[in-house]
Amino acid sequence: MDEIKHHRAMNNLIAKLNIKQLISNATGQGVDVAVIDTGINATHPALINNVRTAYKVHRTESDSMSVQSLGELVENDKYNHGTGVAYCLTKIAPNAMLTDIKVLESYNTTGGHIIEALKFALDNDFKLINLSMTTQQEKWRQPLFELFERAYEQEAIVVCSQDNISPKFLPANLSSVIGVTRHDEDDIYKFIYERRSLIEVKALGTNIEVASYDGTYHLVTGTSYATPFVTGLIALMLEQNPDLTTYDVKSLLKNL
Repeated sequence: MDEIKHHRAMNNLIAKLNIKQLISNATGQGVDVAVIDTGINATHPALINNVRTAYKVHRTESDSMSVQSLGELVENDKYNHGTGVAYCLTKIAPNAMLTDIKVLESYNTTGGHIIEALKFALDNDFKLINLSMTTQQEKWRQPLFELFERAYEQEAIVVCSQDNISPKFLPANLSSVIGVTRHDEDDIYKFIYERRSLIEVKALGTNIEVASYDGTYHLVTGTSYATPFVTGLIALMLEQNPDLTTYDVKSLLKNL
């Protein structure tokens, strides 16, 4: 799509965009999302039709990072986080297809694991990526910055959670991503755009019932779970206009 046509399409989309229109006319059909997290229990009844395949980032004996394919319908979440994140995403976009990229093993994930997962997602041309994780280690700032700049230039949209303790933690405060924090209003379809803030979007993140890794459900609170609601909303947008960029999505979110 040339620049003039894209501009016209964006103006048309902004003019008619609202939450009711999105949820009435889109389900995330045809949108693939990379979920970088603790893994997903793809056999959970609520997710059985949504997880395309699973991968795991791990450190090899030679101390390098590697991505291992785990196949389909894998119970890949031992730490009860990624399954809930996936559930929130599919509550907004029930027909989106998820690729599970696990980076957490025994709570020893590092920025290196996240970087390897992001490289894998970008190398495989994922348009939409959910990252409900943070790091406070400054040594990862530059490599993460460079990787998210690559994502922006590649027109991949990365949605990142603010840390529950501090907005200073990476990577949600980088301008090349869509940063998300939480509100406590009981409405999964309520999204608040925060102008003049690096953490731009607020979504429901308090007392949410989510899928558990053991096949049941439980209540959670946190920015990790607000983030996939925004990712799901973007999946609805992408179903209607697959050419949207991060800049476009931020413009659309401002006008909701």
